[in-house]
Amino acid sequence: MVFVQSNSAFFIPFLRPNCAFGALSEFVGDEANEALRYLTKSETMRSSDWPVVLFGPTGTGKTELAYSVVAQSEPTPSAKPIYQTSIEFSRLFKSAVDTDSTREFRLKYEKASVLVLDDLHQLSRFPSAQQELVYLIDQLVLKNIPIIATANLPVHNIDGLIPQLASRLLNGLSISVHPPGPTARKIIIEKLSDFHEATLDDKSVDFLVKRLPVTVPKINQFFIQFRSSNQSSSRNTISLAELAEYFDQLHSGDQDRFAELIIQTVAKEFKLSVADLKGSSRKQTTAMARSIAIYLQRSLLKLSFTKIGSLYSGRDHSTIMHAHKKILDIITDHKNENVIRIKTIKLESQLNELLAVNI
Repeated sequence: MVFVQSNSAFFIPFLRPNCAFGALSEFVGDEANEALRYLTKSETMRSSDWPVVLFGPTGTGKTELAYSVVAQSEPTPSAKPIYQTSIEFSRLFKSAVDTDSTREFRLKYEKASVLVLDDLHQLSRFPSAQQELVYLIDQLVLKNIPIIATANLPVHNIDGLIPQLASRLLNGLSISVHPPGPTARKIIIEKLSDFHEATLDDKSVDFLVKRLPVTVPKINQFFIQFRSSNQSSSRNTISLAELAEYFDQLHSGDQDRFAELIIQTVAKEFKLSVADLKGSSRKQTTAMARSIAIYLQRSLLKLSFTKIGSLYSGRDHSTIMHAHKKILDIITDHKNENVIRIKTIKLESQLNELLAVNI
């Protein structure tokens, strides 16, 4: 693997192309994903690092990263890499049990040069497959065979994992994969604008860096939708004025509905009612949930603090600003994986999927 560093950005070449990423040939990292630098240097990897778990929201490139990291391992005729989803692993194990061929099943994994297991969280429905994975992890770790798993949440937050599997996974290295930060977004936007043959000046790029704090597939989706919209002209050059008009009109009639949807989604996550969030309760859980909803309304919809305050019994804009800053500070602290940060990232990812364009 070629590891390239430029200023505060670093690049990890993708092993395989992914059309959702706009045919980007590499993962672009920055301060938001600082911990991933460790994986780019195979000589620093130790046997105690395995298994490695990459976790984070959909679209952050976890699977592509897993494939690319294990590409450092040199396969031999007798040892080849195994790439599987958790569902596929469970299905193959069940088939082995049904045909009394578990010995052959295990031998295939024990002879692998590396194991990549995608969507680990989906294994929570299959306790027998989890137990088998516990056995295989023990065998592969003894042989120092790399194991990389991906998941949408940290291991300790995945419901349904048996304790033995959770402990094996936590004995290795867990790294959170975040949506790109401002430095990486600027590089990604410039690369995707070239891919979509859209010319942007520096001010337009900076505008999009601020308006698109989302994953690479969503940034790619923006270029596709913008070019196909009525705002897009036949010219390749996209002006700042065109971008500003596009974002001003985007969902202009739907903002109130989306703002209510955010409140409903957060309330459900915290097992509260909409009235609880909009009301005057200062209970810790309610206040924190309300602050998360405020952060999401500001982050996703770009609503003014005054407008957001009107959704919560007319709260003063300074109160709304304080609540927003509290969650923003938690979100931008990449070294602190607390429950509130994890829940907020999870909710933002879910709501991003519901909105036509994530801004």
